[in-house]
Amino acid sequence: MNEDEIYSENYAMSDYESVESENERKEDIVESFKVYGIYRRETNKIVYVGRTKRHLNTRFREHQKSSQYVNKYIMDTGGFDKYGIEVLQECDNMSDSIDWESHLILE
Repeated sequence: MNEDEIYSENYAMSDYESVESENERKEDIVESFKVYGIYRRETNKIVYVGRTKRHLNTRFREHQKSSQYVNKYIMDTGGFDKYGIEVLQECDNMSDSIDWESHLILE
């Protein structure tokens, strides 16, 4: 998987996250928007940037269950135990989170 594919999925997943499911458990939603990074533990290199209102552990589990590009990339490069997730920026609104997400992807 190349970086363009990761970035493309990042936008697709972010768009998906902005439309929250009615079936989503309320305890998984927090008040602020978080821009997060998934990074390889050995190198601290960020391989994915996304945004969510859910707890990071919940979002990370969703990536593990997904059959999308991020899941495939991580499984092909050692599995989820080789990766971690961290907050890169907390935002008060969706607009700011989109701006930060875009900025960090371009960076």
